[in-house]
Amino acid sequence: MSTVSDGVRAVVPTRWQRKTNGVLASVFERDKTLLALCLTPALALFILIALLPMVWAFNLSLYEVSTLSPIWEWTGPGRLVDIVTSSGFQIAFGRSLVFGFGSVAFQLIAGVGLALLVNKEFKGAVLARALALLPYLVPAVVIGMVGQFMLNAQYGIINLLLLRVGVLDNPVAFLGLPETAMVTVMIVGSWKFAVFVTLLTLARLQSIPEHFYEGATMCGANAYQKFRDITLPRIKNVILIAALLRTLWMFNKFDIIYIMTRGGPGESTTTIPLLAYEIAFNQYNLGEAAGIAALMFVFLAAWSVLYFRVAEPEQEVRVA
Repeated sequence: MSTVSDGVRAVVPTRWQRKTNGVLASVFERDKTLLALCLTPALALFILIALLPMVWAFNLSLYEVSTLSPIWEWTGPGRLVDIVTSSGFQIAFGRSLVFGFGSVAFQLIAGVGLALLVNKEFKGAVLARALALLPYLVPAVVIGMVGQFMLNAQYGIINLLLLRVGVLDNPVAFLGLPETAMVTVMIVGSWKFAVFVTLLTLARLQSIPEHFYEGATMCGANAYQKFRDITLPRIKNVILIAALLRTLWMFNKFDIIYIMTRGGPGESTTTIPLLAYEIAFNQYNLGEAAGIAALMFVFLAAWSVLYFRVAEPEQEVRVA
């Protein structure tokens, strides 16, 4: 039959437990040790899946390498100069700029506007916010394939609606015309990725104290003045960060363009990522494709540094 003393002895830590607790306490009391334990797994993963492939790609860009031959022929940095001066790269680079910055403009306008709408309190607001965020959960391959069907000139619902309301007299192959293909892909991609801007902006909007708006109302401010003087200064930092991230990601975007147009019609939507894919897997020139990827990385790194120097989004974060 157990006694009170037995219960007390049961909860007394053993020598091994005391030793273990002491070791853990000493570890968690040292900031540098704790920091190393937290960062080492993430740093190792970054080195394995990002840094090493990046270094390998830079090294590969200095060689003439074919997928049909195991021989690596040294070309040196001159290969990169040839790529930069080639008309194909320059034209594809221009398309990437149009697609990247154009898509970000669409996403910022749509994302911030949607965040302002769903931030309002109304009946069914929770459901509206869930539906607004739904596109971001849908894979790009699904959006690309559904977009193809909806934009089809023969049986697509977009053409059908525009014909019925009288906007169009004849069906338009939005993805089949060089004049409309790029803009169409930008809009379809922005429909999905604008939600990222909405998420960031909505989180910032809900942190603004309500009494700011109440005070402005008492002073006679209208809706535009409230947005200009209260809302915009406090979401500016989020917009700057979102603009940088979306620019980097859209400049690298491959899936949505490839699924919808394969870089066509002709080469009207062939951006830098699609050009690298074409050279690597259709022309079997891995060295040149790696050179294109390396140049794209250099451009994005330089753009990020310039952006932080000019826009200074970290300053906005500190004062917000």
